[in-house]
Amino acid sequence: MKRKRGTAWVCSVLMAGTLLAGAPQEAVYASQEYPAAETEIETAQVQEQEQEKSDSVNMTSQKVITVTVSEGLEYLDTFGDYLKVDGVAVAGGSVTVMQAQTHTISILPQFGYEISAAINGAAVNGTEENGWMTYSVADADAYEIAVSRAGSSVYTVAWDYDGGLGADACVSNGTVKIISAVLPDGSDGMGAINDQNESGGHVVIAPGSVVTVEIKPDYGYQFLAGSLNGQTVTAGAETGRFTFIMPDTNLHLSALFTPAQDIIQTGSAQVQSGRIANGSNAVDTGNLKLEIEDAAQTESAAVSSEMQQTAGEDQIQCYLNMDLYRVVNKGTQNDAWEDQLTELNGEISVTLELAEQLQGTEGTFYVIRAHQGSDGNMTYTRIQTVYDREAGTIAFSTDKFSTYAIVQEKKTDDGNTGTADSEQTENTAGGESTGTVDTVSGTTAKSDGTADDSADKTVSVVAPKTGDDSSLFAWTALLTAAVAVVLLELVRRKRDCHRK
Repeated sequence: MKRKRGTAWVCSVLMAGTLLAGAPQEAVYASQEYPAAETEIETAQVQEQEQEKSDSVNMTSQKVITVTVSEGLEYLDTFGDYLKVDGVAVAGGSVTVMQAQTHTISILPQFGYEISAAINGAAVNGTEENGWMTYSVADADAYEIAVSRAGSSVYTVAWDYDGGLGADACVSNGTVKIISAVLPDGSDGMGAINDQNESGGHVVIAPGSVVTVEIKPDYGYQFLAGSLNGQTVTAGAETGRFTFIMPDTNLHLSALFTPAQDIIQTGSAQVQSGRIANGSNAVDTGNLKLEIEDAAQTESAAVSSEMQQTAGEDQIQCYLNMDLYRVVNKGTQNDAWEDQLTELNGEISVTLELAEQLQGTEGTFYVIRAHQGSDGNMTYTRIQTVYDREAGTIAFSTDKFSTYAIVQEKKTDDGNTGTADSEQTENTAGGESTGTVDTVSGTTAKSDGTADDSADKTVSVVAPKTGDDSSLFAWTALLTAAVAVVLLELVRRKRDCHRK
């Protein structure tokens, strides 16, 4: 029993020792965890210190550079940012950029200008990027820039009709077309690009060339400015043609077309004033000018016989010379090209205000036109008018301008005029009378008193020529036959009566 108890005691002592021996080992393990936490904290502190050092380094890597333009500022587009270093706009003569061994200086020239630059006294080569000239230069604390104009062998002229290129390149209410460009030595000054169409134009031209340009206002407009974007133009001999000297710069063209009215000039005692409508039927540019004068006695005598024959018993009130012109101004209000028009491609409406002695009179009026065609034949045409008694005006449509007579229709015993209001008659004479063509037109009046031909219907009837007696013989034969028939019928009835 004692031996057993001793053994148990020994085992207990050993186990206790083992437990006691294990406790310090766990404490050692636990104590090893604390240095690791301290290391993480120290690492974070080091990183923060390094970041602060880096920020400090970055702050010290920026620098302020002084930038000045000593020459050629007038060649630069100074309405906004026009000078940059490394993409940063220069303000107040300086700019802050990152330190570097080289920097990029960007300069914005005015539109159409080509420039060269010397930086800190040394000429530098540049490249164009979106309108800016860029130069690569070595690092320095200050840059002094001298700008000068650079020569070019060709420049461009550009314009459009929708405003896409800006107001200074927009042409409206007319068109522009470059015809030619000639250098002083007589050689062609036009470049490789000559793109002109309904959208606009882009033409390359050598500087110093004499440029011929057609400036064509729409009908109802005139070119009065005398310049294209400040570029003085000189009127040529041909209508609408101007010339200018191509400058050493690109050009945007914008032509200023001003609205203008047709012109009526009257020197007649029987016509006080007048007006024109539908002028675009006659011309596609500028305006019309109608001159109305009393025909000279010699002129009226040459046509009066035929006109009186056409008028018959109606009273001719006056003979008029009516001359029509196309007027296109030469870039000024006081000078213009005038081209006389005798025959038009379409009819225009003419309204004449009669003299007071003819206003308010009863009846109707028509005009007789005497016109010599390209074949040499003189044609006399009766044209019915729309007579506005209250306004004292007559209105009619015509496509030819020469000598006219105003005729008042004679009244018949029943108070009506002798002919239909819509009758139009042409007598053509070319050495001998060739006949008469009666044309019936359904002409009505518009609210403004002008003639409205929208519902015209024409029927032509050819009457016999002068000296042609075939109709007279036919009528005589017909009358003889009718008399014979009547006589035969009377004889037949008398015979029947005798039989009864």
